[in-house]
Amino acid sequence: MFIIVPTTPLDANTIRAIAESTNSMLKDQAAKQTARDTRTAGSRRHTPVGSRPVALPTS
Repeated sequence: MFIIVPTTPLDANTIRAIAESTNSMLKDQAAKQTARDTRTAGSRRHTPVGSRPVALPTS
């Protein structure tokens, strides 16, 4: 996380631009995490060396 410390007063357009870019960045990160969770659902993330990846049973 980062904090913006303005040295001059910010106008409404600047604040809106910063908020929109931050929101889009957070949405992108959430979409990547969701895709990662979907891709790894039902399978082990870490397997011992030499073993085959086997899907975990769903209960």
